[in-house]
Amino acid sequence: MATTESKALQRLRNRIEQEQQNLQVLDVALLSSHKIARESEGKMSVALGYDEEKYDHLHVPVTQSSRLMAQAKNANYRSAIITLYSLWTHYMKEILGLLYETSPHEVAAKAPGEMKFSEIIKLGNYEHIQAQIVNHVFRQLEDERSTKKLLDKILKHTKISLAQDVKINALAYLEMRHLFIHVNGEVDHAYWKTYHGIVPCAVGRKLPRRFKIVESAYEKVVLLCREVDRLLIAGGFINVR
Repeated sequence: MATTESKALQRLRNRIEQEQQNLQVLDVALLSSHKIARESEGKMSVALGYDEEKYDHLHVPVTQSSRLMAQAKNANYRSAIITLYSLWTHYMKEILGLLYETSPHEVAAKAPGEMKFSEIIKLGNYEHIQAQIVNHVFRQLEDERSTKKLLDKILKHTKISLAQDVKINALAYLEMRHLFIHVNGEVDHAYWKTYHGIVPCAVGRKLPRRFKIVESAYEKVVLLCREVDRLLIAGGFINVR
């Protein structure tokens, strides 16, 4: 059977599956802990049956369990979105490397740079030189701090046409990372204007942090990457071995 996806996509799917398992394990653990706490009295650490000295920040009444569990779940969902963005950028960097194999001049032209003789000698072989060029180009594109521009510029020379609904649905979740990192998840007008039909939100309010939001994020980002893979393979822009 012919391979229909890149190794980069295979790795992304495997990593996301692991992240989904992590998300679900932590979510179930928090739900179970909350149930135990609600049926108990005294301090949280005692109610949950763990070492009070080790878990000294749980020396709080079980009556605060709802607040603590909501806080922990929110942190878990926030972390999941940030990690998903990192996995996606790693995938796009791998795609850039695959594009270099078939179109080295077009990739290098995305962020021109120079290499000294001493650097070339130190790198030792063409494989290392290729990796250095790809790293340089990707860093330059990433420095523009725009998820959409990063995606568009990596794919620009291929002229492939991504389905707009697939693209914008994935970007809605990927762009959440910027808000979480830089403004503690507070929605600005630019995000609301573009994505409020996909991610329920309001200007000046915090982004929603829910299990279903993260699950949708995984689904939509994988769908985008499948589309990128499919079009690049069909167009002969990347080799699949």
